[in-house]
Amino acid sequence: RENQSQEWPSGLRGIFVGISSMFYAARDAGITARLIQKKDCLSAFTTALEAELRDPKGASEDPKKLQLHHQKVANLAMAHSFISRLLHDDAWLYFRRSWQMGQSSFIATWSLGVFLNGKRKDGNQATATAGAFTRV
Repeated sequence: RENQSQEWPSGLRGIFVGISSMFYAARDAGITARLIQKKDCLSAFTTALEAELRDPKGASEDPKKLQLHHQKVANLAMAHSFISRLLHDDAWLYFRRSWQMGQSSFIATWSLGVFLNGKRKDGNQATATAGAFTRV
């Protein structure tokens, strides 16, 4: 297979759900579990990133705190870059990791994204009904 370079998409419209590292960036920016416009999301990420860079909270004395500081900075910077590049200015976002459906709950991780992407590509939509995924 040839190594083909493709342009990253941009200007995507709609409502986008952030899980995994995107959720953690949103958690650190204080914007989880609510709909938020792109511009407000980017502003929150910028504010959180600047605050973390100003005050890494003891990261220089403790290797574990340094690792957490690096992870927070990386998540915030990556999330900001992705959203800034990929989404249209009128896009909305929703960041969440833990979900409750009736009596069932689950954690959304990257594997859920892969599953849903596969469902979309095979022509079937996946929906959550009564705590289980079903085809429509």
